[in-house]
Amino acid sequence: METVRAEPAALVFTSGSTGEPVPHPKSWPALWARSAALAPCFGFAEGAPVSVVGTVPPQHMYGFETTLLLALHAPVRVWCGPAFYPADIARALTALPAPRVLVTTPLQLRALLDAHLTLPPLFRIVSATAPLAPELAARAEETLGCEVFEIFGATEVGSIAFRRTLAGETWEMLPGLSLSVGPRGEVRAAGLGMAPTPLADVLEILDATHFRLVGRRTDIIKLAGKRASLAALNHLLTTLPGVEDGAFVLPDEQAGRAPRLVALVVAPALTDEAILEGLRARLDPVFLPRRVIRLPALPRNEFGKLPRERLLALLRETDRAA
Repeated sequence: METVRAEPAALVFTSGSTGEPVPHPKSWPALWARSAALAPCFGFAEGAPVSVVGTVPPQHMYGFETTLLLALHAPVRVWCGPAFYPADIARALTALPAPRVLVTTPLQLRALLDAHLTLPPLFRIVSATAPLAPELAARAEETLGCEVFEIFGATEVGSIAFRRTLAGETWEMLPGLSLSVGPRGEVRAAGLGMAPTPLADVLEILDATHFRLVGRRTDIIKLAGKRASLAALNHLLTTLPGVEDGAFVLPDEQAGRAPRLVALVVAPALTDEAILEGLRARLDPVFLPRRVIRLPALPRNEFGKLPRERLLALLRETDRAA
């Protein structure tokens, strides 16, 4: 019986942000343990059943855990209709009884707030798939009157830790999980039915249950002897007044020439020079983009992520049109 239970129950794939999607088999014991540990972290196991509206599809690991598996281990009812665009989200929240929980992404949360729709009272907002800017979390808490939490996880593992965004940079591990450092300095997560698994992120381990996220290993760039995280650069860019969306791209090296950063920006009311001026006040000069490309929208996938290949293809298209 134990052998049967350990057989793969699901095959989940990475999002392919930095390459081809990679499959990862999941056993039922590991899936059960992870979602059971996640529920009490957000108060889902207390009081009356909560109503969950998830804007992330269930084929994504984040959506799989929060909109399917949670309902098996906690008093949770889940919305099964459309919930991608702001109007859809508002209708879904209104249709469900309180207390209501919105499970979403930073991109969709910003779009929802910018739509200025009338929403029913929310009990909690949970965000994942990308770093959530504290400024956006503060705006959501003030506008919607509830606390905003984040989940840190990886497809290889599932949910690993959580935090209230405005409480600071420290993440708290899910009960039953632990971190260790491998022989090559990589951080590994283990527990809840999972063997030690290397993470693609650089973590600063603070104690047995807390850490600080530095960035993804593939996210760290080095220019002129200085290092920076693309996620941190993107955060500075998207918090500029007038910038609706944006991302830095470091093209591949060509003909022996060192690559220079390019900024892809959605900012209809700003000029290139205004964007550069805003960045000069916030960035080391070595990380200023060589050029700014303003676009009507960025090529995000259905999970709100920006696969590197899409960004490089967009750069090639822009170069050909120039």
